[in-house]
Amino acid sequence: YDTATTRIFIHAYRTPAVAALVWSVFYARIPYVPSDIDQPSIRTQKIFTQVEPRLIFIDTDTAFYREQVSKMDTVVLWEKDSLMMLEVKEISPPVHHRELASVLFTSGTTGVPKGVMIPRANTVAFTRWMCQTFNVNETSRILSVSPLHFDLSVFDFFAPFFSCAASARMGAYERRP
Repeated sequence: YDTATTRIFIHAYRTPAVAALVWSVFYARIPYVPSDIDQPSIRTQKIFTQVEPRLIFIDTDTAFYREQVSKMDTVVLWEKDSLMMLEVKEISPPVHHRELASVLFTSGTTGVPKGVMIPRANTVAFTRWMCQTFNVNETSRILSVSPLHFDLSVFDFFAPFFSCAASARMGAYERRP
């Protein structure tokens, strides 16, 4: 894949596989677009349409997969349990984004999803600042609780890699009452 034009849409619960994927695509300079797996399928579709991803990493147990993705013209690249990596066959001409790390979507005041482009340099600078400010190092333990589509997930995902700290994950199901 041309890393300057490929985008990956992630619609899955935070698992070790998703953590490995986020770090891998960051390292490969492929921007990722995380989606809230618990949001309504129609909102996910609006975000998906704006992003026009080349790759989709998705939990097949979701409404968005059943209602939308399963009907698309895709090629299965990888599948394990309920996780699947797909390539979208038809997308519009790509947008060049060599230095983009991710796109995080917010509803803003109108309720319409708006993408915020996060450059790689900002991701690195923010993570370094957090590690220095809070003295995160190889003896630290980071409890990872932020959902992938939330901006603080950048710290949860990247601080352990930048500082050799340990990461403990608290899954979505573990947080729910």
